[in-house]
Amino acid sequence: MAIFFIFSVRVAAKWRSKEMFMNVIRIYAKSFHSLSNYS
Repeated sequence: MAIFFIFSVRVAAKWRSKEMFMNVIRIYAKSFHSLSNYS
């Protein structure tokens, strides 16, 4: 999952938008939460 997080951060850095960055963090947190629920 860390790879996806790093990739998201790099993409967000290209966008240079804090709103986009926060959206990526929320998506990452949701997906991580879902995975932890399944395990």
